[in-house]
Amino acid sequence: MNEDRSKPTERSARVDGEDDATASKELRRAVAFLGWGVSAERVVAIGYRAGVVVGAVVAAAAALAAGAVVAAPAGLAAAVSGVHAVHRAPVWLASLRRTRALGAAPGLVGRLVLRMRLDPSTERAVRFAGRTGEGPLAAALSRHERGCADGPTSGLRAFAREWTPWFPAIDRAAALVRTAATAPPERRGRCLDRALDATLSGTTDRLASFVGSVRGPVSALYAFGVLLPLALIALLPAGAAAGVAVGSGLVAGLYLIALPGGLVAASAWLLSRRLVAFPPPQIGGDHPDVPDRRGHALVVGCALGAAAAAAAARVVAPWAWPVAGVGVGVGSALFVLARPRRAVLSEVRGVERGLPDAMTVI
Repeated sequence: MNEDRSKPTERSARVDGEDDATASKELRRAVAFLGWGVSAERVVAIGYRAGVVVGAVVAAAAALAAGAVVAAPAGLAAAVSGVHAVHRAPVWLASLRRTRALGAAPGLVGRLVLRMRLDPSTERAVRFAGRTGEGPLAAALSRHERGCADGPTSGLRAFAREWTPWFPAIDRAAALVRTAATAPPERRGRCLDRALDATLSGTTDRLASFVGSVRGPVSALYAFGVLLPLALIALLPAGAAAGVAVGSGLVAGLYLIALPGGLVAASAWLLSRRLVAFPPPQIGGDHPDVPDRRGHALVVGCALGAAAAAAAARVVAPWAWPVAGVGVGVGSALFVLARPRRAVLSEVRGVERGLPDAMTVI
């Protein structure tokens, strides 16, 4: 009986080991960072199933449109692309979230420095910086602080070790903050100033390196998105004069599928290469200075959209009225909704610009 009971356990352990081998370390780390309720192995399995479904659908559509010769390679390419997209999506999303989180590093170190100036205790400074911040960076600091609550350390070193691969300056800043806790009073201020300077310099250097590395890809993206469509338009009369038949389906496929898809993929690749980002403050509808203007936006959008559609149908062409109506209507409604939030954001920016001078006076 004991041997029979041990067999399923051994089999499940072996299956779990095989599942672990299917998921890369990068994917596991990304899923854990995103905090999803599924494991990395589950994401791998979903990717394979999605690839099979996408490949079958594309193969069937290609068989109906172009025949069996085109269906097999089209289905295979779609299946491989679907599997790769599902497997890489968590890594890409984690990279975006991590770069947005690193934009809060100067603020986090600034709160550490501020608390250390008032009370040279690393434990209290870490607790203050973690609980007064938002985002993954502050959450990670609070997690390490709680994990070391019963130990002799503050958790700052473990936190810096976790984030060093993506932001090396955080390790130096954390070391300087820890040094300031035991430094004499005449040296403590200098250590804290150097910690903040290290974070700001690291952020500036990473932004400069990112700008230098993407200058070429951005130029290529501009050429692909602007110059290539213009060149294709210029080649259409030349192709007709040379006797090359260019059908409307080919032109529609290039301009409606290939070019937009390529631009979206290239833009996503550029976003994934960002080293640090500074997201603007979020101003939700629950803000006291943001009134509920959804009714006004609906009325303005419908009125201006109808007027634009009527004018386009009369002045431009009969087919232009849906484009003008939807574009003007949606744009007008969004403008009415976003204007109060934009005013609040401008006020916040004005307060932020005057905050350093006010802190200096205090």
